[in-house]
Amino acid sequence: MLDKASQTISNGVKLALDTGNALKIIEEQIVLINTQRDAVTASSCSSRRVFWSGSSFNAKLRAAIG
Repeated sequence: MLDKASQTISNGVKLALDTGNALKIIEEQIVLINTQRDAVTASSCSSRRVFWSGSSFNAKLRAAIG
């Protein structure tokens, strides 16, 4: 009976360690995705600022508005 309990506990510990390792990998992937998302967002915002602040656009807008 003790051998069975010891084996069950060993299996549970292994499952807990495997789960912890899997969660660490998932965490690393989420950090990577967030970093890439932030870079895309920053790039997008920079592009919009350049577009919206361009003098030719502003001149066209002022002309259209009258």
